[in-house]
Amino acid sequence: MMTSCCSPSLRPLGWCRVMNQFELIQLSEDCIRDTLHRYLQSDTAVYLYGSRARGDAAWNSDYDLWVDSELSRQQINQIIEDLDESFVPFQIDLVTTPMLKGVFGERVRAEAKRWM
Repeated sequence: MMTSCCSPSLRPLGWCRVMNQFELIQLSEDCIRDTLHRYLQSDTAVYLYGSRARGDAAWNSDYDLWVDSELSRQQINQIIEDLDESFVPFQIDLVTTPMLKGVFGERVRAEAKRWM
């Protein structure tokens, strides 16, 4: 596992202070982006779809992410494992372009918003 800014070992002193929901979302999104940047080429597009993209998400909704690239199952698993080991409390669902087939693929493409 690679160490990242969202690794527990690198959390700053005072980390245990109470955060509001907005701060937690912002820090979590930064961590998710940092993790993806470690595994993806710099020009790889990542899209948000689902309730967060539609704007009808609860504050604690999952992150549905489409990586516009081909990744091996091992790469996907490593990204998810790194995020699971971070402080990010949200479920992350990650799909790649080859996974976007049929009605599911149409729905993802229709509601996707560029995220990074």
